[in-house]
Amino acid sequence: VESLEIEKSIFKRLTEKPHPRIVRCLDIGDDYIVLERLQETLRDRFSGKGAEVLAPPSSSCRLRWTVEAAEGLDYLHQRVILQSDVSATNIMLDSEDHLKYIDFSGASIDGQPANVAYCERNISPHSVGTDVPTVRQEIFALGSVLYEIETGYMPYPELGKRGEIEKKYKALEFPEVDQLCMGAVIKCWDKGYESVAGVLADLSKVSVFPVL
Repeated sequence: VESLEIEKSIFKRLTEKPHPRIVRCLDIGDDYIVLERLQETLRDRFSGKGAEVLAPPSSSCRLRWTVEAAEGLDYLHQRVILQSDVSATNIMLDSEDHLKYIDFSGASIDGQPANVAYCERNISPHSVGTDVPTVRQEIFALGSVLYEIETGYMPYPELGKRGEIEKKYKALEFPEVDQLCMGAVIKCWDKGYESVAGVLADLSKVSVFPVL
């Protein structure tokens, strides 16, 4: 019930000024929320678990997705909402292959504690153990999403044991990213941005991804 009430409060705020990078809320009732129908998560697109088997996205498509991911998160922060679990599983594609953020049941609004925890690959080494998300943590997680968009896989896919990734992150050991996103990924991971607006500004300067 608490999660539903949080999500209802968030969607009421979001519907005051709808944004194309956020799932559209169609109706809110006492015990329900009706949202627009979307296609599949970004993670499912890359893993091939979606309803259709599609060709790998082009470089221009991936670039657009990085910008859209930053646009959506920037808008949420403008509305004083921290998604609190920024990941490719909480971003979906619509029928025209545009990204939209979903699932705000565990999100933080107006500085309240979150009801959800980040997955190991997306959590900043500087915020382990805290239940109140920060903009810096959101930016770190966005960096992992940008990495997944460009490469097609999560950071450190070869590491599976719990704690292995956290250990590397705490040592500031990140995957190779020199050719990614004009340096935006490593800046997200290494506290190079104060806000998502800075990430968006850098991504908007990129015309095409380099060939890896």
